Amino acid sequence: MAAKMAAATRRHFDLFVIGGGSGGLACARRAATYNVRVGLADGNRLGGTCVNVGCVPKKVMWCVASVHETLHELKNFAFTVKEQPTFCWRTLKTNRDNYIKRLNNIYLNNLKNSGVTFFPAYARFAKPEAKTDGGLAHAIVLKSADGNEETVTADHVLIASGGRPAKAGIEGEEHTINSDGFFELEEMPQKVALLGAGYIAVEFAGVFAAMKCETHLFVRHERALRKFDDMISMRVDEFMRKAGVQIHPHSVAKAVRQEADKSLTLELTNGESFRGFDSVIVSVGRVPEVANLGLDVVGVKQRHGGYIVADEFQNTSVEQIYAVGDVSGKVSWSVGSREKGKIQ
Repeated sequence: MAAKMAAATRRHFDLFVIGGGSGGLACARRAATYNVRVGLADGNRLGGTCVNVGCVPKKVMWCVASVHETLHELKNFAFTVKEQPTFCWRTLKTNRDNYIKRLNNIYLNNLKNSGVTFFPAYARFAKPEAKTDGGLAHAIVLKSADGNEETVTADHVLIASGGRPAKAGIEGEEHTINSDGFFELEEMPQKVALLGAGYIAVEFAGVFAAMKCETHLFVRHERALRKFDDMISMRVDEFMRKAGVQIHPHSVAKAVRQEADKSLTLELTNGESFRGFDSVIVSVGRVPEVANLGLDVVGVKQRHGGYIVADEFQNTSVEQIYAVGDVSGKVSWSVGSREKGKIQ
């Protein structure tokens, strides 16, 4: 009886979305057009990986790097520059961060204008609760930044909590940063090591090299992008080397050590060491952001790597709980997540 009374006093939604990235936002706003009660919770900035630490700020950095390259090639296009322009990384970061904040606010206003109730909080599942009209409703505990908690219920729940950078699992990893940390750098490093062979590591290498930073890319196999078509990976390898990126094939990181002068030393499993880095950036893939969702409480099945098992219609193993985007490991691009969110 007490559980029924508690459920009756909670805010109830027809659909509740966990995660304010591309998939979650698209689903919430589309659902709201059908005149149903929709709630969405995200304890981080709205927009997800793409807007905050992915596609958008990365493209800003790519544009800056492209301009930097062009400025150094002006003489080849018959331009005479008497005084070289100066560059300030801190100003760039401030301008880029302000641009992202503007996008965050746009997403927030879009939710409000669509009639979606937004909770700036982290969400986790609790045991289902009895509804006053019979049956069970999914219960979600929301924890805000100040520690306050509120439990809401919903008939349907979409999990769209996205992903996060994977760890390398090496000694001294606390001295490194990941791809998220790249966007928190207050100063441009003069010498940087990138651990990883995927497109994120390759993109960062291109940006740093264009900015005339001494750039080292450590890959475990012959070259980067080995899962791409051979023609692509071979050409990218060629272009990176021409751009000045120092590529170290067959290099497996063992440890990172901070020296007395605060510089970093990277040690490899083959016994080699590389010294004098300002930053070591780990970019060895991404994993689903599901650790604190309480999936075990409601019985949502997961597969290897923690990814949520979902069918072609985003249905999970639990009735009326769905998963879209990075958490299912099927479509790890914002556009794909957004479109799947719309049809959910």
